Amino acid sequence: MAVDYPQFGTIESRSYIEVRIKEVAKQIRALSRQGESDVFDPFAFARDIGIKVQMAELPGTCSGRLRRDKGYALIEINSRDSRVRQRFTMCHETCSRLLLGIRPSH
Repeated sequence: MAVDYPQFGTIESRSYIEVRIKEVAKQIRALSRQGESDVFDPFAFARDIGIKVQMAELPGTCSGRLRRDKGYALIEINSRDSRVRQRFTMCHETCSRLLLGIRPSH
């Protein structure tokens, strides 16, 4: 069964998604210059591609946000979250910026 995603087009199968994710992960690793045997550092990757990163006490259940601040992309990560959650949020926000083309909020 085909599923239509506006940002990706029509995706035919789950196996396509799995293959595509692996391809994108390999491209991100190459872009980040972090070897395959290294533990991926999403914070370093974001900084390497020009995204500013800041820890902040964010409201409520907000784990992170992507915003425009002084003309550049800024990702704020909730300083009260666990390190594992911060890494996940960092990956999520970076992918929002790069893969989906989401513009930072004001």
